[in-house]
Amino acid sequence: MIITKTPFRMSFFGGGTDMESFFKENGGAVLSTTFDKYCYVNVRHLPRFFDYSTELSYSKTERVTNIDDIQHPAIRNAMKMLDMHEIRLTYEADLPARSGLGTSSSFAVGMLNAFYALKGKYADKKNCIGRTTVNTTIFFVDENRNEIEASFKNPGYMAFKGDMNMRGYYKEPEITKEALENGNIYTNDLGYVGDDGLVYLLGRKGDVINMGGLKIAPTEIEEVVVTHEKIKDCACIPIKDEITGEAPKLFVVMNEGCEFDQKEIAKFMLNKLEAFKVPKVFEVIDEIPTTFNGKIIRKKLKELDLQ
Repeated sequence: MIITKTPFRMSFFGGGTDMESFFKENGGAVLSTTFDKYCYVNVRHLPRFFDYSTELSYSKTERVTNIDDIQHPAIRNAMKMLDMHEIRLTYEADLPARSGLGTSSSFAVGMLNAFYALKGKYADKKNCIGRTTVNTTIFFVDENRNEIEASFKNPGYMAFKGDMNMRGYYKEPEITKEALENGNIYTNDLGYVGDDGLVYLLGRKGDVINMGGLKIAPTEIEEVVVTHEKIKDCACIPIKDEITGEAPKLFVVMNEGCEFDQKEIAKFMLNKLEAFKVPKVFEVIDEIPTTFNGKIIRKKLKELDLQ
C-alpha cells in the first residue's frame, strides 16, 4: 500500500499561464505558494476475488474491468501511461474539490507519485525527489557556477533552465539577482541525477555534512532516528572535527517519560545506517526550531551549538 501526501497550492495569478502552450503564445507569469493543507492518495493492488479489476474512490466511486471505461480522465490516462492494472485508489483531502486552490494539480502529482512508488520506481530511494518537469532542464554547477558532472560522491548545486522558469521574486530585486542569471535559476541545493534518471537532493549548502570527503545528508540520519520509540523529534547539523573536517551532531527531543540513552540510540542507528553516519555527539533539547510549515531551522541549531 502506498499513501502520498501532497500540499495544495494557492495561485495568486493564473489564467492558464502555467500551461506551456498558453505561456508560449500569450506569455505571463504565475505567483503561487503551497500551504499546510494536503491531499492524500492511497493506492494498493486490488485482490482478484472481485468482479471488477479497478476501484476508484474520489467524489464518486468507480468500479470497472476495463481501463477505457474509467470516467476520471487523469486517472485513466495515468494508468494507461504507466501500464497500471488491478488497483484500488482512494482520494481524500483537507479541502473540497473545485476550491481553486490547486486540488486537481495536487491530486495529479500525488497520484503519479503513488503509481511510481507502487511500481517500485521510488521505493527505498533515499533523498529521491523524482524527475524534472517536461518543460525544465536540470543541470549542476560548482560554487563558481561552472557546469559539472554531478554524482553521489561529487554532488553539485542544482540549477534549472527552461521557458517555465520564474522571472524573479516579487519586489525582491536583490534576491532575484542572486538566484537568476541569463534566465537560469541557481540554487544552494546540493544533488545529482542518478543512473536511474531520478534527481536526488542531499540538502542545502551548509547543511550537507562533508565528513572526510564523504557527503552525509542530515535527513538520512533524521529519518532513521525519528522512528525510535523514545524519540519525539530530532535534527542533525554539521560540526567541526579535527580529523574529518566535519562530523554530524544530533539534537534530539525525547518523548515524555523517556530518558536519553546515547548507547541505545547509537546501537539502533548502527542497525540502519553506515557506521560513519552515526553521530558521536548528541544533545537533548526541549524543541526542534521549525518554520510555520515544519521546516527545520538549522541556523538556530548551529547557533545553539556555538553557545
